[in-house]
Formats: sequence, C-alpha cells, structure tokens
Amino acid sequence: MTSHRSFSVYLSDGTRCRGAFFPGDTRLVGVYVHGFRSSVDHAKARFFLNHAVRRGYSWSHFDLPCHGRSEGRFRAFRISTALEALLDVMHRFRGAKLLLVGSSMGAWLSMLAAQRQAAKSSIAAAVLVAPAFDFLPQYFQNMLRGPPADALREWKRAGARQFTDPYDNNRAYEMEFEALEDARRHSVLERPAAYPFPIRMFHGDQDEIVPIGVCEQFLAASPNSDIKLHTVAGGDHTLSAQLPLFAAEVDRQFAAFEAAQRQAG
Repeated sequence: MTSHRSFSVYLSDGTRCRGAFFPGDTRLVGVYVHGFRSSVDHAKARFFLNHAVRRGYSWSHFDLPCHGRSEGRFRAFRISTALEALLDVMHRFRGAKLLLVGSSMGAWLSMLAAQRQAAKSSIAAAVLVAPAFDFLPQYFQNMLRGPPADALREWKRAGARQFTDPYDNNRAYEMEFEALEDARRHSVLERPAAYPFPIRMFHGDQDEIVPIGVCEQFLAASPNSDIKLHTVAGGDHTLSAQLPLFAAEVDRQFAAFEAAQRQAG
C-alpha cells in the first residue's frame, strides 16, 4: 500500500472523525463515503482504495461519526452530523475537484452535500452504489414490531430502541428516536435539485433494503441533470459481486476528467 496521510476533522460538538488521504498522480480526488454501520475497514471501501492505488488515483476515505475509528456512541448517530463530517472532509480538499463515491447511505450523504451551494462547484462527478436515499425512516419502521404507530410512540417515549443488524450476524445495537426525526429533515427526494455534474447510479433489482424505485424517483425529481441509472439484474443491496463494474465507472470518470483537463489547456 502506498504511503498515506492520516487526518482528522472535528465536528461542531467536538466529535473527532478520522480519515486518510492517499496521494496519486491525478488532480481529481476520489472521496469514498461508506454506508450505515459500515466503515473504511469493510470490503467495499478496501476494494475501492486498492483499485485507486493501483491506478495511481488520488483517493480519500474516512469513518463517519459513530462508525469505525471515529468518535461517538452509535446510538447517537445522526444524518446531520454525518453530513457535517462529509462537508468538512470535502473542505480539506478545497481547490481540487472531487469524485464522490457513495455506497448506500453514503450515496444519500453525497447528494445532500451536493445540494449545498458551497460544495457544488468542487464536485466533478458522483458514482453511487445501491443509493439509499432517505432510507432510515422507512428502514427503522420496517424493523419495528407491532402496529407502527404504537411502536413509534413507544420508541419516542423510551428515547432509544434496540435493533439487530442482518449484515453483522444480527448483532444488537441501539438507536435514539431523534435519529429518525433528524433523518426526516434531510430528504433529497422531497427537495428536487439540478446537479451540475454527472451522476452514475447502480442499483440491484432484488435489493431487499432499498427498492430500485427510490433511484427512479430520484432520477425523475432531478431535472436538467446528467444522471444515468444502471440496473443490476439479480443484485441485492450489497452488490458485492459487481465491484469490478463500479471500479470501471470510477475509471471512466477519472479518464473523462483528465481528458477535459488536457482539452482545457
């Protein structure tokens, strides 16, 4: 593995998020944004990093707050603080163009960041794998037992509730009710936007967590944008068998950026 530079960003509440930058031969910086209950140590993040290093790309990844090596109790995770962390990481590379590579919840966060005026001009393109736009409220409600209204009232009354993670051997974890309320305040599907850069989405038609219709809704709600949705036949939410397909799209975006730079001068 090539040499890298570790870094930290500190959120407004003092939480420390840890990341790393792997300098390459390119002026475009790839920024990988992982999913819910994932980290930079998981297989997908490692795959993208190894691919970037082999190709000589400039690449960065980081652990979202309450995930991996970053600080914070998981039960206190919020989309709002995750977005703050992503924007802070992007600001570290101010002056450079960025390729956002978002997986699942990381795709949601990438588009939330892209809606911020200060971030728009820095993004060259986005590659989104199994985008989980706005998924947390529906995800948690699907996991509640009993009548949904009663279960939500009980969760709100208790302040926190235990869930299990099907992708982590059904390991138990807690989430505070405010995480649900916070997520509802950060919708991309309810706030249509035009994105001034290409977006390439890959979604399995057998996704058991986030239906492909979520991507179709995003596509329909994003006028005047260069967005393409690639349906992965038989693909589940992990899309672990299709990683080379996504790496090829990353290659295309780096090549397009370099070609544009040469043409510009």
